[in-house]
Amino acid sequence: MRIGLQCGGSDAFSGVSGNPLVGVVTRELVRTAAAANLARDGRIDRRRTYILANIRDLATARSFLDKIARFQERAGWHGHNGEGNPSGGNNFRGLYNIAVEIDRRCAKKDPEVRVDYAIDYAVPMRAPGFISMDSPGNDLESIAGQVGQRGAI
Repeated sequence: MRIGLQCGGSDAFSGVSGNPLVGVVTRELVRTAAAANLARDGRIDRRRTYILANIRDLATARSFLDKIARFQERAGWHGHNGEGNPSGGNNFRGLYNIAVEIDRRCAKKDPEVRVDYAIDYAVPMRAPGFISMDSPGNDLESIAGQVGQRGAI
């Protein structure tokens, strides 16, 4: 089984309700050899310590950090960074602070769950485990990357 988790779309309550529940369900699915993909962008940088606390190996950690650095560099080309970039959906749902949104999206990864892979956009999920996919922050674009991951497990 493969499941896709979206980083965005958080509202004022999802961080204390739906996201932790998704984290628990994902933990149990990964435990039974499923693959779970969290589509996330470089704004997750402020929670990298949380992610890196349980990661498969040094190569995976480096890949994860390289993807964050690439996002920050590209945002910098346009005079921005990831810290001030809430999505329209976040704003519509009453979440006006990107720092809070990032904290809440990370609840979709239970602390017991190890990050097994840090992959680029739309790379096929070929093995079970928890996967961090580099992705645009907007749901429609990140969903497209997850759907594009038709690789066999």
